[in-house]
Amino acid sequence: MAVTLLLTAGCSTSEDDTRGSGSSTAGASSSRPGHTKAGQDMCALLTDEQLSTYMREGILDPERSNERDRPTCTWDGTATNKVELALWIPPIRTIITDDAERTIDVGDLNGYVQFESDNSCKVDIEGPERFLDIQIDWSDTADEDGKLCDSVADMAEGVVADLGW
Repeated sequence: MAVTLLLTAGCSTSEDDTRGSGSSTAGASSSRPGHTKAGQDMCALLTDEQLSTYMREGILDPERSNERDRPTCTWDGTATNKVELALWIPPIRTIITDDAERTIDVGDLNGYVQFESDNSCKVDIEGPERFLDIQIDWSDTADEDGKLCDSVADMAEGVVADLGW
């Protein structure tokens, strides 16, 4: 009977577990595509207003996946526009940190710009246990300074706050 109680206790969840409270399991994948183990929906981390900045032709329904233990949400536009969020653990941390084009601040965290052009940005933000990978491809051009990833970093501050980082 004690074993049954222990097994039952280990399988129970609380309301906090399903909201992505930033606990140590917030980055792990779940059996539900696009959700963290804590139940947080990666697609709920961006608002329609934030997405509309990069999805000029309209926001389509997102695609959720968990390939290779990476909870991911992807919005593909009808043109060349795309926004993608994913949580992941790189096989070797220095692949991200040492090979970055530049580093940007995302609140109190470091963002490592992997690629940046006038209309594309890929940045990995180092969280407590995983990296948040944000990729933007859009048909418009970046701000006058040509630093698309800077605007992505501003948007990402809310995302990392929602992740509890």
